[in-house]
Amino acid sequence: MKNIPGAQRQIPVEAVGISGREWRMNSARGDRYIAIEDLGTAENASFSTVSIELAADFYDRTRPIETAKIIPDFCIKLKQVAIRRGALLELNEKLLTWLDHRVEFQIRLSPDAGQNISLDLSFGRDDNWICSVDKPVLCIRYQDGASLAIDAAFVVDQSCARLWLES
Repeated sequence: MKNIPGAQRQIPVEAVGISGREWRMNSARGDRYIAIEDLGTAENASFSTVSIELAADFYDRTRPIETAKIIPDFCIKLKQVAIRRGALLELNEKLLTWLDHRVEFQIRLSPDAGQNISLDLSFGRDDNWICSVDKPVLCIRYQDGASLAIDAAFVVDQSCARLWLES
């Protein structure tokens, strides 16, 4: 169990990796998010499988801004991504460290070899964004061989990290 500063309860980080569990991190503005669902580990597999969803809301572009409602803008869903066993536990530990000490980090979630994919997350300052130590940029980069590359980023804050850990 880990105490999260300002959190309502302790977070059972040892429970990470239970099939069907989902984590979600919203942007600081609340209009974007990444969600990762643990789909489990196949028997004798050296990796786990997750589903990843990146989505955002925005004003309805078919209406004048004064009358436009907020509607879903995009949703990218990767239905079966291989990640290292224990990668989500490592990510959660790094988020806990960031909450305590504001230590920026990068992490490769994908297996080291054999899957021909890469999934990397970084959490920290980025010169291309208006951000700070307390409002870092979460960058997600997914690449599936030469056929697909996805880069997404948004600003988060400590409440976003806490909600991820409590989800």
